[in-house]
Amino acid sequence: MIGFARRVGFAGMVLAPTFGFLMAVASGAAGLTAVPGQPVYDPAQWVLVANHLHSAPGGSNGWSSGVKHILTYCSARNIEFALMTDHNAIKTWFLPEFRVTGKTTPVGGMEWTSEQGHANLIGFTASTPEQAILPCGIRGQAPCAQEGQQDHASMVKQVHERGGLVIINHPVLKGYKWPAGTCGADAVEVNRSWSDRYGVAARQWWHDKLLKGDHITGFGGSDYHYFRPLSSSDEEEGLEESEHSNEASPLSPDIETPVNLVRVGEKTVAAVMDAVRAGHAQVLSDLTQPRVFLGCDANGDGVFDDYMMGDRVRLAEGSRVVIQVRVLGGKGQRLRVFDAKVGEMLSGRGPEVHDITSDDFVLALERTASAGKDRFLRTEVGERGANVTNPLYY
Repeated sequence: MIGFARRVGFAGMVLAPTFGFLMAVASGAAGLTAVPGQPVYDPAQWVLVANHLHSAPGGSNGWSSGVKHILTYCSARNIEFALMTDHNAIKTWFLPEFRVTGKTTPVGGMEWTSEQGHANLIGFTASTPEQAILPCGIRGQAPCAQEGQQDHASMVKQVHERGGLVIINHPVLKGYKWPAGTCGADAVEVNRSWSDRYGVAARQWWHDKLLKGDHITGFGGSDYHYFRPLSSSDEEEGLEESEHSNEASPLSPDIETPVNLVRVGEKTVAAVMDAVRAGHAQVLSDLTQPRVFLGCDANGDGVFDDYMMGDRVRLAEGSRVVIQVRVLGGKGQRLRVFDAKVGEMLSGRGPEVHDITSDDFVLALERTASAGKDRFLRTEVGERGANVTNPLYY
């Protein structure tokens, strides 16, 4: 099945974008029962996206050598999109090296860096480096209305007005915590940070927002900073020896740790941004981790293409629905299924845990659609977030 094909479901309802793997469904005494078949996974519809990439260390605002290194590195690892996010600067976008390199397309972004939280601003329009969207009180910007207080919601609104999206960075990072609410952001990093080794606190922050009814996308960002030795041929001016190193900073992981697997209809920057907004993405702690796919057969035709992760299943109250979880490459690990109702906590019961017994593992879950406050189902592989999917809402 291809891209964002649409079809008509119950009572003429237009269903969400198709997913495209198959299962047989049979009715028995116990009700709907999913029978594993041969689900189809089309890798052409899923692309690897690296996020939160700095072409220079510290406060430097973009190096040609860093841009070239990142794109070459990504291309060698089949990462097709690289989101460049230097601190409070978009000079990188205007460098000659900022171009399609091998298999990789660069995406213009900027890390909005303040003491009241960081965020990646992706794909907003700008025709000069001076059109960066900066925190108040920085480089000629007006002072904050209240000392030390950024207007996060105003920043998000400005990014949206200029066609971009906002990804909250490391929301619980000590000293740079994001406010309690999402402020209208599109996504949030759910992976490790300097003060959250395995991303447990970040995922809890995200999960709490889901419980409050915020359909905010979980996304991954490596916070990679490019370092290199200082040389006499440097094009940059005013750089300090301390800003350079022969080795990567111990605080700067590899570009692909983590990386995002994103489902797109076409391989364009616009399609990637649309997919992030829609939650059609999963986070891999590195390139070796399992891939997980959520599919929903909402009309009982045996085809699990009605809805996927990020989508909302729209059925009458009491309607039964089968949700399929498929894990590729996870044999020997454990699948954790978080199933929660908006407005309610998990009552201490925690997620369902299932042993992944094969490299093409299928778990079929029957659920009942509820009216009023939505439910959502999301998954993680392992307790350290080897793979984190976005929720399917029902």
